[in-house]
Amino acid sequence: MAAFITRYCSIRQLTLKEAGSTLFTEPSLSLDDFSEQAFKHLGVQYPKFYKMDRTSRLGILSVEVLLRNIASDTFAPASVAVVVSNAHASLDTDRR
Repeated sequence: MAAFITRYCSIRQLTLKEAGSTLFTEPSLSLDDFSEQAFKHLGVQYPKFYKMDRTSRLGILSVEVLLRNIASDTFAPASVAVVVSNAHASLDTDRR
């Protein structure tokens, strides 16, 4: 089975992008405030979001961007994967 990247998003410097197009940016906010505002901007309804750590919040935002507007039967569940990376591994979590 061949692997293909069909969609991608990035969150860098308090800017959320999908395939290079900016969806949300607020460079004057803290990371915590940015993630909350981006969450509201996307209209996601998931109350546990506010109890998550920073890394999990960014992961949820990424998945919401990538899976919106895609029918659930488009791909077999076993053929979908998400790759998450950052420059500092779990440094934020380790510090906390």
